[in-house]
Amino acid sequence: MLLTSGQISMTITSSIVFIFTTLLFLSGYALQQQTVRSLQAAIRPPLPPPLATSTPFSDVRIAKPFGTHSGPDENLGRQHASYSRVTTDWTRLAYVQLLRRHVDVCSAVMLFAELERQNSNAHRILLYPKSWEQVSTSHQQMSTYIQTSLRLLKKAEQRFQVELLPIEPMADTGEDLEASYPIAGLLSLTRFQRILLLQPSGFIINAVETDKLLTVPTNSTITSFEHSSSALILKPSKKSFREVLASNPASSVAEHSGTGFKSVCLIENPYAVTQSSDLGLQGEAFNSTLYYKQAGYIRLSDPAILGPEYDTPRNILRQSQPDALQAQRTWVDMYEIFRIRRMDVCGLDLEPMPKIF
Repeated sequence: MLLTSGQISMTITSSIVFIFTTLLFLSGYALQQQTVRSLQAAIRPPLPPPLATSTPFSDVRIAKPFGTHSGPDENLGRQHASYSRVTTDWTRLAYVQLLRRHVDVCSAVMLFAELERQNSNAHRILLYPKSWEQVSTSHQQMSTYIQTSLRLLKKAEQRFQVELLPIEPMADTGEDLEASYPIAGLLSLTRFQRILLLQPSGFIINAVETDKLLTVPTNSTITSFEHSSSALILKPSKKSFREVLASNPASSVAEHSGTGFKSVCLIENPYAVTQSSDLGLQGEAFNSTLYYKQAGYIRLSDPAILGPEYDTPRNILRQSQPDALQAQRTWVDMYEIFRIRRMDVCGLDLEPMPKIF
């Protein structure tokens, strides 16, 4: 069947429109992807190649004595250069998360998911109450919380190379979960030379900065950091664990005061472990780009907010925000990053606020 001149003209015109529309779409898509990659690079700096395995803690000098800190801007380049020369036996170092409540499970899994994505070499340990498993193997009706927790624990083990350790309570303290499962109990993990505990809830920005904390020189059994209470370095040993058992197994870390048991360490990068409430102290000169570049682990902890896992009313969020504009935007971004990662990793929306809060 022969085409008329009008049909031929229409076909040619349609083809030209289609071709140019496709080219316009592809160019827009390419520009969008380039923008997304630029944003990801700004928030999550690329990691250096994995470190070789050699003698633990050889020649690292990240920490400095009190009074000699010269600020993050001046020291950041030297810190990265020093760390790149360090060789470490990562089989003796571990990140650890100690679960007591179901609401904290997703934050722990998010942390390990990011360590896996950024190729951190340290071991990953997740401890949780053995009673959760006992409910699943009995004929009891499992709550939605237990089902979700067990699902996420299995995901952490299978996808993020996490070792699961169910634990019994160290003391019968009723509903006081922190006393039943104290931090000091982690000293029983004697196959590790050091373990790093990052307090919930938060997220990792740059695993290089948190990996460095595992090599901070310290002779104490438990080391905290001057700029933050959101992380602890523990050196497990049979001796220190026996001391804990002989005193009071349910006591907090702060209550153990043996010689050389606790110390506070000053590190060159004060943003290696930080928390959201610190942004309230920042002025208008705050630089969010530099902050994200130096940040390792960010803990979301603000006095008026129950936790980033909860759907906090907007008026409470507004009241908790910093006054400085850049710090305020960064603060809002932190809670949004946590919400998005919670959905991406755990498939969970924010929890409804409890009525008693």
